[in-house]
Amino acid sequence: MRGEIVMDEMRSQMIAHWDKDALNYDEDPAHHDANDLERWRKLFDQCGKNSKLLDVGCGTGFVALVAAEYGFDATGLDWSQMMIERASKSAKTIDLSLRFVQGFTEKLPFEGNTFDIVASRHVLWTLVNPVECFQEWRRVLRQGGKVFSDYTPRKEEYGNIGKHFPMDIESQLPLNRDVGPEEIKALFREAGFSAVSHESYIRETNRDGKIRRRESFMFTCEK
Repeated sequence: MRGEIVMDEMRSQMIAHWDKDALNYDEDPAHHDANDLERWRKLFDQCGKNSKLLDVGCGTGFVALVAAEYGFDATGLDWSQMMIERASKSAKTIDLSLRFVQGFTEKLPFEGNTFDIVASRHVLWTLVNPVECFQEWRRVLRQGGKVFSDYTPRKEEYGNIGKHFPMDIESQLPLNRDVGPEEIKALFREAGFSAVSHESYIRETNRDGKIRRRESFMFTCEK
């Protein structure tokens, strides 16, 4: 097992936000979407039934719970203890066997060559150093293992900078802007991944009767 990274003020503020947000996180339609659920199920249809999966930045456990339903050996990791508690409660409610661990995606508390799949949902925009994180994801994957990771660019017209963290923090997150898929694929390649590809799709959410459609991307790559 690898040790934790040193906590700094920036990460402290980010964790405090997610701890506070955990209680109502699943009430946001963007976080619990039927189309998204189907999208992840189709990805898992491509994988072996005995796959060992790590859901990084698992939040309340959306991806990890789907993986466990498939019979995968699923582990969820998040740096927010409150998110972990909510995810664990959901797993117990529907009688699924999986585990949740508190930790940092920049320095995962797992040995190398442990997982067949690393999955991340709604995580890329939060990364302080994407290549460093991707290198960690690659480290814990077995040879031939896959990454599935989604991403929705932040368009200026939505005006949501400063929604989650103070603006001085959000401005330091390199993927918290309108980043195209080729740029993100280049980061995965820089981290050592191969067979890097993406598919585009439209995320549709309904907030207070207002439909919002945003182009999003699902990235797949291999070790």
